[in-house]
Amino acid sequence: MNISGINDKINVPVTVKKNTSGSEEVSTPKDQVTLGSSKEKEITFLTYLDGSNNLEPMIMQNLKDMEKVGSTENMNIVAQLSRFQVPPLTKYFFGEALKQVINNESFGKLLTEETGDAEGVAQFQEMFKEGGMASYMAENILSSSPPLMQGMTELITGLTTQVLGDKDIVNMVTTVAYQLAQNMLKPDKEEATSVTMSRGKSEKNEVNRLSTHMMNAIKKFINEKMDSDQILFVDKPYTGGSLLKAKDKDFVPNNEPEWIGARRYFVTKSDDETKISSRVVEDMEFVNMGEPATLTDFLVWGMKNYPAKKYVILMSDHGAGFVGGFEDREKLMTLPEIGQALAEAEKQTGVKPEVIIFDACLMAQPEVAYEMKDRAKAMIASEETVGGIGMPYVPMLNSMNKLAEEGKVTAENISKGIIAECDKTSAKSTTTFSAIDLTKMDSVRASIDNLAEALINTNTDKQTVKDILHDTTSYSQRSSSAPYRDYRDLGHLADNILKSKEIADPKLKEAAKEIKKVISEAVIAEEHIKDDEDYASSQGMAIYAPKSDKYMNEKLYNKYKDTAMSKDGKWDEFIEKLTDITQKIMKEKEKGDKSRKPTFIELPDRH
Repeated sequence: MNISGINDKINVPVTVKKNTSGSEEVSTPKDQVTLGSSKEKEITFLTYLDGSNNLEPMIMQNLKDMEKVGSTENMNIVAQLSRFQVPPLTKYFFGEALKQVINNESFGKLLTEETGDAEGVAQFQEMFKEGGMASYMAENILSSSPPLMQGMTELITGLTTQVLGDKDIVNMVTTVAYQLAQNMLKPDKEEATSVTMSRGKSEKNEVNRLSTHMMNAIKKFINEKMDSDQILFVDKPYTGGSLLKAKDKDFVPNNEPEWIGARRYFVTKSDDETKISSRVVEDMEFVNMGEPATLTDFLVWGMKNYPAKKYVILMSDHGAGFVGGFEDREKLMTLPEIGQALAEAEKQTGVKPEVIIFDACLMAQPEVAYEMKDRAKAMIASEETVGGIGMPYVPMLNSMNKLAEEGKVTAENISKGIIAECDKTSAKSTTTFSAIDLTKMDSVRASIDNLAEALINTNTDKQTVKDILHDTTSYSQRSSSAPYRDYRDLGHLADNILKSKEIADPKLKEAAKEIKKVISEAVIAEEHIKDDEDYASSQGMAIYAPKSDKYMNEKLYNKYKDTAMSKDGKWDEFIEKLTDITQKIMKEKEKGDKSRKPTFIELPDRH
């Protein structure tokens, strides 16, 4: 089969260079322009847009929406946008190749020789026998090597272009994958210097080059990911568009060229719906948006190059409440890491932003707000999952620009303006959104501690407490994965305690009253979808409140224990008493399972 000329069908040139350490160094042509004017404006809006997953088409549309307003005389809009999603057909092709060889004795010996880790190789092979996990592993391995992912996508692009409309395409791709797999068993050492396949390069050489990348990526997975303490976060594949270009024509500008990596933009006004018109200020190549250092670097860069009197930070991607958010290639930024990234940016710039906005699911929690309490004056987030297209950027930016023109840029004014706009789109994508005064979070945590103590010491029957939790408004009920289904509205929980005829404990009733008071003081503004009884009791903050250990495990609960609210407070002590999670963890340890297998956890879906 002739696969020459593939490079003609891909317009993302990527060059692979060999450095002295033998690792791959990837570089892309840079489109550099002069950085923003040093003139200080009223406000700079810094947007961290992580599209390195199945949200890529929506995240790109968010940037296009920002261009409908653009930077103004009084407002800078600066964005860092990433794209890195493994196309479904590429993942399928790679998975087919691995299936052919994964339990082959020769391949196992080769992997053991390369890694020096016979136990890790054996458990890696065992994991690949599990259907669902095999798909996750294939995507993880591809994601770890941009040259491998891009090279395979280019190979598949060439193949499918030649047989467009062929009903037997799956069989054809499987056959080529088998040939690639067989080559992996006896790879030669022929060098290649480009990820793309130039005209005239032989099929054999291209397969040899890809098999080398495959082996390196598999070695990396075994060496770095075969660890029982690892949690690898995954999202469901986006299949609304092309199998080759994981994107949807209804969302992504149809003239936007294919590229992967991360780019920084100074966002300018444009009414052209067909492409991103703002110039690329800097090409960041393959930085990982799930790393806190990446967030810090962007914020410091934006604040230094686009100075303003006030700053607003918006972060958009998957969110998971206290677990964290902003996933890139299975790396999720933990809640403490988000706080550390913001703290480091403040340390380097001396700037504390007015507002932090999470255009991400399930982040309106006291656990999240307490972690952010020293990082900004206010926080805007959603108790529920966010709709695919996210927040209403055009009216939000117009609202902020008007405040900038009038010299009324304050955390409270920004917050009230944004929540008012979210209220108008609650039936579509902003089901719940609230603005929280972060200066009130010490009082909120103290009240939560009082409630925890009252619940721990109450003589109220444990089942009554569990029934109250069951009747409290909860979120992400479509999620099958832990722990999202146990996020419950804190204000509604207090309401249920107060009105319960089964509870006679005066200390517990008093603690619930105090919760109601501090929430009313801490929530600047709140909106939720109208005419929907599921959300009628939403009051702005959802706390982690499992009524059993059904959706709990040691790894995730350790993440909860790592939050500042757990370290400083007592809510985790109530959780442990109610659910007996510590006993569950001890029993699991007594089994003596020595598995090194990482845990794959799905992120909550946007609705």
